[in-house]
Amino acid sequence: MFSPEQIRKDFHILEEELAYLDNAATTQKPDNVINAIRHYYMKQNSNVHRSNYELAELATQAFESSRRTIANFIGSEPEELIFTRGTTESINLLAYSFFVGGLIEAGDKIAVTIAEHHSNFVPWQQLSKRFGTEMVYVDTDDEGRISLSEVKKALDKGVKLLAFTGMSNSLGVVMPYVEICHLAKERGVLTVLDGAQLVPHHKVNVKEVGCDFMAFSAHKMLGPMGIGALYGRRELLEKMVPFLYGGEMIDEVTLEDTTFNVLPYKFEAGTPNVAGTVGFGEAIRYLARLEWGKVQEHVKKLADVLIHELERIPYVEVYGPKDETQHSIVSFNIKGLHPHDVSQYLNSWKVAVRSGHHCAQPQLKRIGVPATCRASVYFYNTERDVERMLEAIKNITNEFPWVG
Repeated sequence: MFSPEQIRKDFHILEEELAYLDNAATTQKPDNVINAIRHYYMKQNSNVHRSNYELAELATQAFESSRRTIANFIGSEPEELIFTRGTTESINLLAYSFFVGGLIEAGDKIAVTIAEHHSNFVPWQQLSKRFGTEMVYVDTDDEGRISLSEVKKALDKGVKLLAFTGMSNSLGVVMPYVEICHLAKERGVLTVLDGAQLVPHHKVNVKEVGCDFMAFSAHKMLGPMGIGALYGRRELLEKMVPFLYGGEMIDEVTLEDTTFNVLPYKFEAGTPNVAGTVGFGEAIRYLARLEWGKVQEHVKKLADVLIHELERIPYVEVYGPKDETQHSIVSFNIKGLHPHDVSQYLNSWKVAVRSGHHCAQPQLKRIGVPATCRASVYFYNTERDVERMLEAIKNITNEFPWVG
């Protein structure tokens, strides 16, 4: 039976009197993830794929076991799953390989939405400037939704690639990512899906979704920082050039030339973050044991309560949709106060939220604000966490009497 109160016992940091509502930035780590990393360093620490002694074989087995676990979780083949430092590196890997390898050429058009995190916006923008390609921007509505009609307009302009988020990190909008991928596929357009916020909250099967690539990060879904993954269709990965060169990713090196390793190692140069990968795999095992339907229902309920109650406070402005397309993230401002001041005030109540532009400046500019406070919930949050935040905001006039 799903019980957030029981689940919290797996997270020592949540034993403190803290309403942690910054899960879109990073999630907390359960004991099994921390223990798996500790066990690796105490019992298995060795480099992988390089030696035949027992310790190295144990490390390699743990490393590849995590790859299989994560690949199975998203419905991909293990050789289609590349380990990276996270979503940001995954997308930069793609952009670099596409441009340098000639899959994207001068005169081609690339479409991105204005809902993107900078990690899925800036690489395409900057490399387009350097290589002479054209950027096509897909607008959102006033609440941050990507409409299929706007996507169609962009695709019908002859774009070669569409990069878009499955779930907005600034407003919590779940985009119609399956429909978007199908529209692109019908037109022969490559799709890069930013799954950093999507995968922690929704069961995503990449084969059913139909995306060509998807990037996501461990630390957004109970795993350690500094490790993530890139899914790519095998036939496309085979055509791409490596992002980094060095050890592990080579087949044979001569004075004249170099041939590269098979997938996925072709894109995994250097000593990998083995401990992080082990922790990532353990985080996925934890998530796989949960009742996902009840998890989603619980998270949606907490976010809906926040939205409903915040909208009842006259000096609070809530952004983004207030319907079924919104999930887990609530962005808001207190009239007359900077978001940073609000965040610091909430900290005095032991409530942790993020303030700023959330690495999504085009999106915030579109809705007409430079920054917001962002509360983001996960399955280990409880009604008490939400109540504490709401209580603090209802009492904010005691600290800032001009508000309201």
